[in-house]
Amino acid sequence: MGKRRLAYEIKKFRDGVFVLVNFNATPEVVAELERLMKISDEVIRYLITNDVA
Repeated sequence: MGKRRLAYEIKKFRDGVFVLVNFNATPEVVAELERLMKISDEVIRYLITNDVA
């Protein structure tokens, strides 16, 4: 995915690094991952989805 120009400015950033990660985890691990993303200054936006098979 790599570094790309954002569609619109977010927190005064115009460029960002896009990353796609597929993983399997328990709900507790997902909750901890979300908590860490929220407090990280290096992450300005994230999305976690649930793939129900």
